[in-house]
Amino acid sequence: KGITVFTTIALTDTLKYYGSTLEPVWKAEMESRLKKAGEFIYNNFSMDYGNINYPISAAYALTLLGKELNIPAFIQKGKFFAEQSLKFFSANDSFIQGEGGPYYTPSKKGCFSVDLGYNMEESLPALVFYGLLVKDEVLLEKVHQSLQTHLQFMLPDGGMDNGWGTRSFKWTYWGSRTSDGCHAALALMAHKDERYYKAAFLNLQLLKQCTHDGLLHGGLHYVSHGVQPCIHHTFCHAKSLAALSDYGHPFKVEKLSKIKLPVEKNYGVRFFNDIQTWLISTGGYRATITGYDREYTFKEGHPTGGALSLLWHAKAGPVVAASMIKYQMHEAGNMQPDTHLATIPLTPRIQLKLDGKIYTNIADLAAHIIVKEQNRLIIADTIALMVDGDQNNPPSGSIKCNVKYIFSNRGVRLLFSCDSSVHNDQVQIIVPIISPSTEKVHIQSDKEISIIKKKGVVHVTANQPMTPLSSNPARVFNFVPGLQAVPLYFKQREVEINIQIS
Repeated sequence: KGITVFTTIALTDTLKYYGSTLEPVWKAEMESRLKKAGEFIYNNFSMDYGNINYPISAAYALTLLGKELNIPAFIQKGKFFAEQSLKFFSANDSFIQGEGGPYYTPSKKGCFSVDLGYNMEESLPALVFYGLLVKDEVLLEKVHQSLQTHLQFMLPDGGMDNGWGTRSFKWTYWGSRTSDGCHAALALMAHKDERYYKAAFLNLQLLKQCTHDGLLHGGLHYVSHGVQPCIHHTFCHAKSLAALSDYGHPFKVEKLSKIKLPVEKNYGVRFFNDIQTWLISTGGYRATITGYDREYTFKEGHPTGGALSLLWHAKAGPVVAASMIKYQMHEAGNMQPDTHLATIPLTPRIQLKLDGKIYTNIADLAAHIIVKEQNRLIIADTIALMVDGDQNNPPSGSIKCNVKYIFSNRGVRLLFSCDSSVHNDQVQIIVPIISPSTEKVHIQSDKEISIIKKKGVVHVTANQPMTPLSSNPARVFNFVPGLQAVPLYFKQREVEINIQIS
């Protein structure tokens, strides 16, 4: 029922731009269908109707349709949704909030529901289209302010850093699986900040990289893992690009390489209070650490607890990338079934498996995180308990974990420890290193490996043996965000891992 707004927008655009080419009978049928859709939106939608992207998109859908069919009531209701949407920008960072509930009650850390993918690929584009259609400069300025924040999470290879989002269960490295794309919001606002244009262009290049035999695949490593694509990704993003092509106007830049995205600068640390998440930028390394405690309508979704949800490097691309804590097809019609045996969560973690239940530090919503800059290092110190999805401790009692990340221009150190003495043989430290099966892995010893990338080499060393390793280590895979990895397992309760890229 919610996606009626997106069908309405697409068909109204068809009438607006191509109505003169349509056969009269078909055109009349489309107009009749659209009028019914508009009446449904008008009579049923409110600001509390599903996730926030629906009422926000209703602002544009009703206004566009009202102008095309000359129905003033639709235009007025569209204006109402647009005005109300201004209340859904977060207090500190101007994220759009409302991708999940409860809408109006904060989490214990003061967070509301934010999802980068849905904001960038549906809500913000709808507001841009609306603002340009009715020339609402106040709204467009608010969108510009919001885009400044969202732009911080756009990667130099076009990727979208959304491992922390409330709807990250639909995160694929280039965006969100069934939404429309970020290009319209960014490209149509590039007159305010040319960095938007570069981000849109890079993301489009990434879509091209993930397109095989005409279909957009849901991640960089679908082909290398032998996973078939879902056609949903293709028609959604084709629809968005077609709309941008129809609505867009040329924006010229002299040279994209002269434009620097926020992530391309070494700025140290940036904290986003509204999602309890830190971005780190030093040397060639980019990282995201999250303690975001707002869950969607189910548990064990995005990682929290001070998780390293992304580690990226200019020569290697993603080195660490989060998945869901537990892969669940919360939207079964919009997600692919996990039928592969070689599938595990990709977020680095400490975990304990007892009687079929998993307890892990990356599930702890109450984790304590301190990030500081000291002696040219960036140190993130996280303290969390090993809990299950219901925030329960193991039957034997609470187990405290300390995970410390130390970033320098030269590399990253990961220090894991937990105080469990009861389950020595069952505690595991798991660090998946992102790598498609097409890359060669050199095993120097049981404590050192190198992964050969196109533009560099990822060196991983540890003070404890890694298991299991072979001369041709098998890859694991996760649909979120569509990546393969070499999983490194440690049986000890204290491990130090060093990652360097040359």
